[in-house]
Amino acid sequence: MILSIFTFILPNFINNVFVDAISIPNWWGGAYPIAYYILGMYIFYEKPKFSKRVLLILLVFTQIVMFSYNVLFPISGHEIFIVYISSCIIFLLLYNVDIKNKFFRNTFIYFSNISLDIYLASSLVDKLLYPFIYNFLDFKIIGQARIILYAPVILIIVFILSSIYGSIRKLIIKLR
Repeated sequence: MILSIFTFILPNFINNVFVDAISIPNWWGGAYPIAYYILGMYIFYEKPKFSKRVLLILLVFTQIVMFSYNVLFPISGHEIFIVYISSCIIFLLLYNVDIKNKFFRNTFIYFSNISLDIYLASSLVDKLLYPFIYNFLDFKIIGQARIILYAPVILIIVFILSSIYGSIRKLIIKLR
């Protein structure tokens, strides 16, 4: 897991923070989902236990750090390390959640099982959906302030279409 962080997460972060001072080869940066997979496997097999209160405090702290850093240094790409840490905290927060309601538990398990498919399909859906939405909603007329109103709708559409893809893949190709 530590090797995956050094390989997939840290080079991009270090290169963007120390722009002119250090340049670490980042050939594997695009394969960062592997680091998330390894993190998930680590949590699954090792079952680490942390206080939910401590994790929530850490999550709030990491978000404050990321927001502050984005305000001070608005450079794209530097936040990947903090996003990884935040994701780790969220995974740990959700790991031992006991959902009593059978419908919600089964729904949560179902979407957990197709989450990689949803992630992989979302890029394709974005590439197909955004040009359509850009042409359908004339952003030059709408204005920048009103575009944000459409973001939740677009997010839901991307999630639904990506979930449909994941469900179809699950029906066609059974894994495990």
